[in-house]
Order: sequence, then structure tokens, then C-alpha cells
Amino acid sequence: MNVRPYRESDRQILIEIYQRANHGQKLPKSLRGFQVVTDDKDVPLMAAGARLVPEMTLICPKGGETHPLVKLKGIAMLHNCLKDILVARGHNEAIASVPPHLVAYQRHLKRHFGWRESWKTFRIEKAKGDA
Repeated sequence: MNVRPYRESDRQILIEIYQRANHGQKLPKSLRGFQVVTDDKDVPLMAAGARLVPEMTLICPKGGETHPLVKLKGIAMLHNCLKDILVARGHNEAIASVPPHLVAYQRHLKRHFGWRESWKTFRIEKAKGDA
């Protein structure tokens, strides 16, 4: 096996692999910048790449004196404002990592703002000793 940069000639094979995997997400339009693992005959076996997607962060008090409906109205205002900003910047999606213990918040994102649950999120950070 070998790893090499993506070539346009890999596209059809990678599309077929992606469709058979049935991930339920759209294949990125551009695979430029992806890395491809090939067999000994240079036939693609898999590929991976990275793209930048805005990650949303909410700073909101837990409990306290602020009524939940006031919080929901504030979240709605932030949602609409940030959505407009991101669209103006050319983004068509964003992600938000919501801790599992905030089940009610997850429900509100879906019901009130049209967010949909996606894949479980993992994070990689620069480890000690990495250059």
C-alpha cells in the first residue's frame, strides 16, 4: 500500500467507495488536497482530507436567575445573526459540539433552529512533543 496526493483520475473510484459506505453525508465537491491510500497497482482504497467548517460556541449561564425563555430568545437572536454572517462569508454549514448532558439544549437546536444531529465529534490536538 502507498499514500499519495489525490488525482482527478481517482474521483470515480472514490465516489463509488463513498456511495457503498452509505455515510449519509454529502461527498465534498472538491477532493483537492485529499490524500489517497492505494494498493500495489495504484488503485485507490480510501482517501481522507480536511476542510474548514465554522465551529459554533455558545457562552450562556447555566441555571441562575435568567428565565429559560429569555435564554431561548437570546439563543435565537444569536443563531439568526451568526447564520447571516456565515452565509455572507460563503459558508453553507457550521458545527456545534453539544455535551451529552445537555439533552434539552440538543432538542431546542433541532426543534427551534433546524439543526440536525450529525456524527459524533472527535477532536485531535497537538500532543506534547509534536512539532
